[in-house]
Amino acid sequence: MGSPYSPSALDQLFDQISTRAESSVQTLIDQRKLLDKLRTDKALLLQQQASVMASLRQLEEQNAALESRYQQQLEQNSLLDMQNKQLADENRVLNTHLEALAEKLNVFADTPVVTISDQLIPTAVELGDQPELGVEVVDKFSAKEILVQWSERYPNAFSKMTVQPLKIGIHEDLSEKEILPDHWIRRALASYVRQPRYLRTIKSGAVRLDLTGSNAGFVTAEEAQHAKAQLEEIRKQRQQKEQQLKEKQEAKRLQSKLALLIGKH
Repeated sequence: MGSPYSPSALDQLFDQISTRAESSVQTLIDQRKLLDKLRTDKALLLQQQASVMASLRQLEEQNAALESRYQQQLEQNSLLDMQNKQLADENRVLNTHLEALAEKLNVFADTPVVTISDQLIPTAVELGDQPELGVEVVDKFSAKEILVQWSERYPNAFSKMTVQPLKIGIHEDLSEKEILPDHWIRRALASYVRQPRYLRTIKSGAVRLDLTGSNAGFVTAEEAQHAKAQLEEIRKQRQQKEQQLKEKQEAKRLQSKLALLIGKH
């Protein structure tokens, strides 16, 4: 029997098969290109996602830093408010002294000249302008010398052995008893309360002492937190100074070594 397909029919069939095969191959090629493009887009999206996550972490760190600065600013503002209150109290004390002095001067204006010199001495002593007997007068500012005198006159407050928190506004008590200028008292007291040894005693609930060693209040949690921040700042400053010293020593060592090498050549 002969073939049911004529040569022309077979050629047409082969052409159809070839056309379909080429179409299928082209479709596969197009799908492969599309798949490659999708993979490239996926990789790009992953990179963008990683970049966005890194930016987000950076923003979170910046936000945390800003919150920390905000808390520090709140603590500083609270301290400034406290200092302003202390200054206002000091101002009232000074006004009281000035009023008392003005009254004395008014009395002197109506007093005969012969008796004025006899009245000036007790008035000056009363207002704190003359030194007490047996009290050493400091003619040049020295925080160390002033603190030594205070430890002798007020051993229950400025103890050399045991340091304890002092009363808020204790500089007012010192101003009333001491013959030193007010700014000397402030500077000497500041040098004392800024020492790490003193700052370590500022714990929440710790007893504050007046000049006689009596209970004059308690340390608040806010004051304790501020003291802790001051200690941390002192520690950082010491580390920075130590690092700078090491860097200077290293630079000096390298310079010496370089000079030695240059001298050999």
